[in-house]
Amino acid sequence: MTMAKCRFASFYWWLCSNWSAQCGCQGIAYANGTYHPTDREQQSFPDVKGVSEKSIETLTQPIKDLELSEAEVLVGSVFVIFADFVPNISEETEEILNKAKDNYIDLLASCCSHGRNELQTATRVGKISLLMSAITDLTYLSSDNTEISDVLHIVEFEDWTVELREHRYKRLFKLIGF
Repeated sequence: MTMAKCRFASFYWWLCSNWSAQCGCQGIAYANGTYHPTDREQQSFPDVKGVSEKSIETLTQPIKDLELSEAEVLVGSVFVIFADFVPNISEETEEILNKAKDNYIDLLASCCSHGRNELQTATRVGKISLLMSAITDLTYLSSDNTEISDVLHIVEFEDWTVELREHRYKRLFKLIGF
């Protein structure tokens, strides 16, 4: 459950960005066929941090430029789950997750190698891996958007933002050693 709560946003950013790249919309495409536009006048939910524009620049356009195969999208969607640190887990679990991450990197390299030499494959895996930092950034920005909207009572979110903030700050303190 910790893993699902911690990594769902990253997983969903990966999927949304791939859907956005495939359909070519000017915004963030969602699973139900709708999208959140980059044009602020068309937004039903205020994007106070410019997350939709940033997602296009840092994630959707690079994905579009890479022209990912279906296999790369699929493996990437699992790889993103293991790509980042998961807070509040045992050392044994952390070791298992690191091994899983290594396995998915190998699988991604295998998917990327079709019709490419070793250097091209390594470069492609590196470019896909670098997208994970954009996903992390977007995850934090979108949670900031949510918190700002909640604080300003633009949109009512009930209690789930408390859990989101608690998880976010626990992760931050674990990273800096508190």
